[in-house]
Amino acid sequence: EALRCLTIVGVRDTRAGEGTYLSLNRDKFIGKVLEWRVATERRNVENLMKVRLALETETASNAALHTSEEQVTELEAALDEMKKSLGDDQRFVEADVAFHLLIAKASSNDLIFDLLSLIRSQLQRAFLALGNWPGSPQLALDEHHRILDAIRKRDAESAMALMREHIYAGLKRYQNKP
Repeated sequence: EALRCLTIVGVRDTRAGEGTYLSLNRDKFIGKVLEWRVATERRNVENLMKVRLALETETASNAALHTSEEQVTELEAALDEMKKSLGDDQRFVEADVAFHLLIAKASSNDLIFDLLSLIRSQLQRAFLALGNWPGSPQLALDEHHRILDAIRKRDAESAMALMREHIYAGLKRYQNKP
């Protein structure tokens, strides 16, 4: 039973005809742990949002310094997808996640990108499970446009401040949700 549980959470791999091995994909294990924590306690979503505050503000600043024109175009496409998906919670949240991960990619820090990928996927599940806040998608879209403008202008300080305001506003909306 214990060995089966280790396989489920991704610590070990069993390959038919080959045997049992420690998993090389440690992200699966960490992802499962976060998934369980987020699914079982509202406070964990708040904690993940606070981690985002720490990571994504720096990420936005670095993206303003390192992003390419091609990456700006990808960010614009993610915002276009968000706008097109207003009213469709699943599509909107997916486009929102894509926007933030593109900023992380543009920051030129692979570790931050990996951490944010893990955190964002957990938040995406939580937000979809809770439903949407009235007016929240449009507010988020407007905030994203301001962040992209700062990145486009290579204004690292503004990008950092705007990302902080955006995540903090999202946290407040989440905390005030009935």
